[in-house]
Amino acid sequence: MALHWKLNLLLKANSLVHPAPDIKKISPQEFRKYNENGYKKLFPIVEYKSLKLYEIKDTFFENDGFKVPLRIYKPTIQRKLPILMFFHAGGFVIGNINTHDKLCRRLAKLSNCIVISVDYRLAPEYKFPTAHYDCYGATQWAFENAHTFGGNPLQIAVCGDSAGGNLAAGVCMLAKEKANFEISYQILLYPCTDGKLSKPSIENLSKGYILTKDIMEYFLKHYTNPQFPITHHLFSPMYAQNLEGLPPAMIITGEYDPLKDEGKQYAENLANAGVKVTFQECKGMIHLFLQMPKLLKTARKTLKMISDTLKTEFGMNGRL
Repeated sequence: MALHWKLNLLLKANSLVHPAPDIKKISPQEFRKYNENGYKKLFPIVEYKSLKLYEIKDTFFENDGFKVPLRIYKPTIQRKLPILMFFHAGGFVIGNINTHDKLCRRLAKLSNCIVISVDYRLAPEYKFPTAHYDCYGATQWAFENAHTFGGNPLQIAVCGDSAGGNLAAGVCMLAKEKANFEISYQILLYPCTDGKLSKPSIENLSKGYILTKDIMEYFLKHYTNPQFPITHHLFSPMYAQNLEGLPPAMIITGEYDPLKDEGKQYAENLANAGVKVTFQECKGMIHLFLQMPKLLKTARKTLKMISDTLKTEFGMNGRL
């Protein structure tokens, strides 16, 4: 299928009003500012106004003496609601709670889950596996403190987009290894699972669709840690040797997303290990399309499908 005509226009307009930076010269700190400015310019076109919820609260938990910010989205006054941990995109280098605030509000509203967005530490200030352990620690914090915000510690799902999808997959692996709590479901939105960038779609879709191969290499350069191989199972879930016993998964990619092949491969790897997997490649879509519900009917339908799946996994209307 051809690239969706609205996305075709959006990409052309974006190249004019928010041209891509020189990836060889821009610092991570400058890239973060560029990214936030891009969201501000695009949101009025691609996103609706912020949804109102029963309660939105900023808090934090401590990991190795560092205060990791959290934002808790509570859709209703109900108690014992399922918990959806959310880890934002950004190649482990850019992005934050605010860039994904509208998406988290929508997920909370549609799924009737308490969404907890994690502002994990970024690279290059913090190398692999810092972000992974921040996200795992945040999930353990939610399990241990669910009673304080009306959550159900026995109903925890994880979700993330792009690098956040990688983090969500890693949290599931760490939860299985450490066995301190259980994760009920994992939702990986166009996840990066291959630190080697070896799949054909990386080359075939290397330019022109927001996420480029040059940007991916930039992110990898900043988050990689020489103490760990690029094929470490947390950094590159696609190469994990033991996927048995992981929670059921939903993996969503886009037809014009350079990460689509590795997302599909990871779905196949999970299925081969006996994990229940739902996989969908959304036709005509690009990376990060789920943050464009105002612009794209496919984004609205897919977000509803995700939320309906969570309701089914957690019982009707998100309650047991």
